[in-house]
Amino acid sequence: MEIIEFIEGMKSFDAELASKGLYACDKQTLWSKGLFPLIKSKGNTIQSSKPSERRYWGGKSTSDGALDLISFSEVKIRKYGESYHKDKTVDTSDRWDEKKVKRALHDLRDEYTSPEESYLIIMTFGGTPEPFRKEFIRLDETVNHEKLNIIFDERIWADPHKRGIFTRLRIYKTIEVSVL
Repeated sequence: MEIIEFIEGMKSFDAELASKGLYACDKQTLWSKGLFPLIKSKGNTIQSSKPSERRYWGGKSTSDGALDLISFSEVKIRKYGESYHKDKTVDTSDRWDEKKVKRALHDLRDEYTSPEESYLIIMTFGGTPEPFRKEFIRLDETVNHEKLNIIFDERIWADPHKRGIFTRLRIYKTIEVSVL
């Protein structure tokens, strides 16, 4: 699968989730109604579906794959009256976990548990157009993508449910290493 397929699928799923969106979606729903159908649409079968584990799939015409998902939020959304809005009184300054992200990136290349195609989705939410901007800059400066043989793409979009937040979706993928 291509990274852009995951990005476009997640962005569409965000818009389809009535009044909740990806921000308020529980992980089980995200996997079962968002990611699994996307993976299956490419002719793959899901091999592991436990909520707390890396998800594996196999395909007749595609490579075996694995997917991890982690998320962080700089905002808290609450219901005020009949609608949902950002709660500006909540301190969310300590929500990023760089060690967790770096560990997940290194796990993409685990020779014992990683299939040919491994992906990591980092889903973040914030009140500015670039959620976790500083943290991603620092991550890019300290992680050697070439050495890990990983590439990434990302998209940022405004909340389709008009709650004043933004979603940043960054997806990493392992790449083939050519041996001479």
